[in-house]
Amino acid sequence: MKKIFLILTSTFVFNSCTRGFEEMNKDKDNFTEETVSVNLLLPNILYRIADTNVDNNFSLGNKVSQMISYIQYNQIDTYTWTANDSYWKLYGQIENLNDIENIGKKSHKEEYIGVAKVLKAFIFTQMSDAYGPIPMSEAGQYKQGILTPKYDSQEEVYKGANQMLKEANQILKKGATIEGDKLYGGDISKWRIFANSLRLRVLIKIMNKQDVSSEIREILSNPNEYPIFKTNQDAAIYYYSGVGNDVSPYSAGRGRVYEIEQLTALSTTMLDLAKKYNDPRIDTWYNKPQNSSHTEHKAIKPGSYSTDYRNLSMLNLNFHYNPTLIKGILMTYSELEFILAEMAEKGWVNLPAKQHYENGVKASFEFWNTAMPQNYLTETAAYTGDKLVLIAEQKWLAFFWNGFEAWNDFKRTGLPQLKPSEGNTNGNKIPSRLIYPSIEQSVNRDNYQKASNLLGGDNINSKMWWQN
Repeated sequence: MKKIFLILTSTFVFNSCTRGFEEMNKDKDNFTEETVSVNLLLPNILYRIADTNVDNNFSLGNKVSQMISYIQYNQIDTYTWTANDSYWKLYGQIENLNDIENIGKKSHKEEYIGVAKVLKAFIFTQMSDAYGPIPMSEAGQYKQGILTPKYDSQEEVYKGANQMLKEANQILKKGATIEGDKLYGGDISKWRIFANSLRLRVLIKIMNKQDVSSEIREILSNPNEYPIFKTNQDAAIYYYSGVGNDVSPYSAGRGRVYEIEQLTALSTTMLDLAKKYNDPRIDTWYNKPQNSSHTEHKAIKPGSYSTDYRNLSMLNLNFHYNPTLIKGILMTYSELEFILAEMAEKGWVNLPAKQHYENGVKASFEFWNTAMPQNYLTETAAYTGDKLVLIAEQKWLAFFWNGFEAWNDFKRTGLPQLKPSEGNTNGNKIPSRLIYPSIEQSVNRDNYQKASNLLGGDNINSKMWWQN
């Protein structure tokens, strides 16, 4: 623990932590090495999770779910995929979260154990949704000498994550506050709400494989025991401060303007859905073509190649020049409302599907600070027709810059009805997963091989355990 303390003390860069040190110096007697270590570990963990999510949602999720289209360097768009460690890098945070759990046990601060369980459940399900079987039960135990952890099946990962979230709900009901919390400002009640909302995401994914309807009904019939998101303010969102390094990976402070200004175009998939619903959010996300002869948005098919970015609608440059516009999305309130709408429409729970659908739409417009047309829910996106398609399409729109979850939903439901990209190299199939990192294939080869066998092969078309 002393090693962690010294490393983080010397390298951590956030201004909030500088202020924290000033406060610590005023009253040193109130701080122990364990408390200080958590104060430094937790902000760094949250920042790394948020940064990884923002980057992966942009460079992978938004592309494969066809919310954006790269007009050059489009290997992701055309499914020309090789070994990928995009999500594997989160294992560093698992070790840190194990440390926080141990600190919580030693200092009798159960609230830190609860928070660690929520974040571990989030990370493990994200990683499993990306790869399939992953190390979980032996993950992050390098200090204990486990250098080649075994892989757990996806069923085991989801069972474990569900249990972590159950335990977190019970631990966090006891109250208290925590330090170093950039997600909820130390409010444990919000972490509890996140735990139960995330658990509903977990349960809806595995419903195709296991009847977990009784668990879902238990959560939704007892809001005092299982509180969930009720507003956008409850959502699990990392808000970059815009100060120092605490800015999004795509802000001006960290370069990459070329990717936004000249590579990231509006996809025909996005344009078609935006036109279908006459949706003004498209103007929040994309600029109209620089060529003044275009008065409307112009899109390109996913996978297509072009150098003529001035005649295409490109990603809004505010995402680059405003250091706080992009947010680190773990889970939004709108996602939860669409989950409830789907569950209700399928008859799993006795809830008003229309109300939850409309709540989800409103929440997304509010999140993106975009005015919703008065007739949006009564005409253009009214709750009529094929309700499950409607829910899926509106959820997909609300998932902008959270494209990884949009991809997961497509794998689970087949909705929206995406078409494989132009010129793809995958036999006209949209991939289901990432290929394990190269280092696993060499350093942890025996366990890697067992996981590959579980999948039926380490290739991008091997399906998720919960996949439709």
